[in-house]
Amino acid sequence: KGLRSVEGLDGDGVVIAIIDSGVDVGHPDLLQVPGWDYGSNDSNADDNSASPGHGTACAGVAAAISNNDLGVSGIAGGASVMPVKIADSNGSMYFSYIQNGLYWAADNGADVISKLV
Repeated sequence: KGLRSVEGLDGDGVVIAIIDSGVDVGHPDLLQVPGWDYGSNDSNADDNSASPGHGTACAGVAAAISNNDLGVSGIAGGASVMPVKIADSNGSMYFSYIQNGLYWAADNGADVISKLV
């Protein structure tokens, strides 16, 4: 997509994959595109494991919608979030899920990938 000047760098049209515990799929402050859940091996990447919240928080820091009178404003408030859940229902995460999530995000249109550290 190429870089734009700092003045226009709001994330419009950029897809940020959040590889983490999932993302609250109904969150009103996040514009989302379809994701994947490696813990359940399905397309419901909701942040609903036994240890939820981290992925949704990371998504908000990156891309919470700007100027909508809700919550916070993310660094790239015009970007879309692609949730890639690497936690199973117990909150456990596996290196194979991370590896698969990285490939899946790249193959499905992510411009930027943010991985749980």
